[in-house]
Amino acid sequence: MRLTKDQVKEFEESARPLIKWLNENGHPHMEVRVNSTHATLKEGILNIRDERYLGAKSPVFVCSTCNDKFMGNPSNEEGQCRLCANEIGG
Repeated sequence: MRLTKDQVKEFEESARPLIKWLNENGHPHMEVRVNSTHATLKEGILNIRDERYLGAKSPVFVCSTCNDKFMGNPSNEEGQCRLCANEIGG
């Protein structure tokens, strides 16, 4: 999916009220997953992260703007983040 700058702005404006609600009513271990038919409020009990086994063939790139992580090629044809459309580097 490719997003225009207007779509990114609209997404941010739509997401901010939910982020605000979560901060006012939840705690740091809660998250919301939204798709086209429903929203799910989740609570994380335990999360273990270990990237040691990714190997050299699967570098992880992090966008410095949106902090999204990508395995492999992080950018679209224009060298922009697939999520926020800002320029990205590895």
